[in-house]
Amino acid sequence: MLSVVFIAYTPDYVHRSRSPLLSMCWRIAFKKLKQSSQEKDDILTFGIRPYQLLGTAVQGLVSRDDATLNIALHKKAYQSSLDGEAVAERAVDGRLKGFPGGRSCASTDHLPVRPWWTVDLGAVQTVVQLHISNWIECCPQRLHDFTVGLTNTLPTNTSGPQDSAHVVCLVYNGVFPARGTLTCTNLVRGRYLFIQINGDLVKNETLTLCEVEVYLTPNIALNKTAFQSTTEYSAPAERVVDGNTLNDFMGNSCANTGTKKTPPWWAVDLGSHQKVTHVQISYRLDTKASLSNFTIGLTNTKPTANSGPIASGHQVCYHHPAEAIHGRVLLKCDTTVRGRYLFIQLMTPGRLELCEVEVYGGRNITIEMTGYRNDYSLTDITDGDNATCQPVTTPHSDKAFILRVELPTVEDRFTLTALLDGGDCLDFPATMVYTEADPAIVFLSSNNPSFCENLPGSCGFECDCGDVPCHYVNLVILSAPNRRRNLCEIFFTFD
Repeated sequence: MLSVVFIAYTPDYVHRSRSPLLSMCWRIAFKKLKQSSQEKDDILTFGIRPYQLLGTAVQGLVSRDDATLNIALHKKAYQSSLDGEAVAERAVDGRLKGFPGGRSCASTDHLPVRPWWTVDLGAVQTVVQLHISNWIECCPQRLHDFTVGLTNTLPTNTSGPQDSAHVVCLVYNGVFPARGTLTCTNLVRGRYLFIQINGDLVKNETLTLCEVEVYLTPNIALNKTAFQSTTEYSAPAERVVDGNTLNDFMGNSCANTGTKKTPPWWAVDLGSHQKVTHVQISYRLDTKASLSNFTIGLTNTKPTANSGPIASGHQVCYHHPAEAIHGRVLLKCDTTVRGRYLFIQLMTPGRLELCEVEVYGGRNITIEMTGYRNDYSLTDITDGDNATCQPVTTPHSDKAFILRVELPTVEDRFTLTALLDGGDCLDFPATMVYTEADPAIVFLSSNNPSFCENLPGSCGFECDCGDVPCHYVNLVILSAPNRRRNLCEIFFTFD
C-alpha cells in the first residue's frame, strides 16, 4: 500500500498564512507528516507550491515502481550506530530534502569510532555515480572527509566496511555541500555500498546523510557546456549541469531565461553523438514557478539565440502537456533518441527556471578501430541507422579489421550484434570475438578467460566471461577473397 503525503516546500509557510482556516490546515498537515515519519512504512512525499493543498502527481514523478535508475531507492540500509530515530533507511527513502528536525535524514550516534552507513544493493553491481544530499539546515559539518566504497561482506557494529575486503569508489576531502554528484574514480563492483568518515579512530564523530542515490550509468550532462536562449538575474545555463539538485534559486543553483516574447529554451552539449533514454529535471520550488507544456529533444545542430533548437532538424524525446511539474521528476523518452545537443524548450512564451538536468542513456562504449584504411566513421556504426555503413575489409587487402571496445563497466555476460549492409550478419568463424579483463593482457592472447559463440538464427555473439569479468572486447573480421564487407551497425546488450 502506497501512501502519498503532500507537504509544503518549507515549514516557514505555516507562519506566513494570514487565514486562520489555512493555518489550521497546515498544522494538521504537519501533524500527519510527523506521524508518517515515525511509521516509515511506504511513505512517498512530493513537494508542492505554497497553499496548494490538493493536487495530482503528474506523469514522470519518481515512484517506487518506476524509479529504475537509482538502484539504492528503498533498499535495506544499515549504519554503525543510531541517533534517536534517525534510522539508516531514511537515507534511501526518496526524500532529497532534510524535513523539519531532520526527519528524512539518517544519523549515527556521537561515539569515538569512525561512523559508517551502508546500503544493500541486492546483488553485485558496478557503481558509476552517486547523488548525496547533506543536512545543510543543521549540521553540514557532519558529512566530511569520507570514503565511498563497495564490499561483498555486510558490515557489523564490531567490524566496519573497511575492515573486510573492499574496493574504493572515491575519497572526498572537506565538508560536503547541500547536494552534489560524485563519480567513482575507479571501476568498482560490490553488493554493499558504504560511506565512512575518515580520520582519527578515537575522535567522537557523527555521520548524517539525508539521501544517497546510486547509479549504474553516468549522468552524461554533468559539467558539460550549457547555454540558453537568454539569461536574466545573473543565472547562467551552466548551473543546470553542476551536479547540485537544490531547487532554491537563492542558493545559486538554478538558471533563469527571464520572460520573453518567444518560447525560451535551454540546451547542453553532450560532447558527442549520444543515445538518451531518460531525463531527470529539478525545477525551482521556492516560488510559484512550475514547468509545463515543454518539449525535450536532441539535435546535432547547436542552437543559437536567433535559431532555437526546434527550428533545426531534431528528434523528440518527450513532450509534456499542460500539467504542472514541481520539484524533481524523472521522465522517460517515448522512444530512444540520439544527438549531440539535448534541449528543453517551452512551447509558448514564458520563463524557464531549471535547477538541474540529468541525462541518462545506454551504456556508452569507447571504440578503437584498425584496418586497411584510417578514415572510418565511428558514428556510422553506432548511430542506430542500418543504412549508414563503413567498409571494413576489401578483396584487395589481406589486412583484418579489428574493432576494440572498452565497455563502460565490467560485465559477466553480454551479447554483441553486428550488422552488414543489406541486413546480413557477419559470418562465423570468419568473425571472431575475444574479451579481456585487463588492457595489459596481450591482444588476442591465448589465455583469454571468456568464451563467445555465434547465436544461431541471429547476428549476435553471446559471451560468457567466466570467472574473470570482461572489460575489453575485440571484434576481428577477417578478409574474404572476392568479397567486400561493409559494417553498418554494432551494439551491445547486457544481462
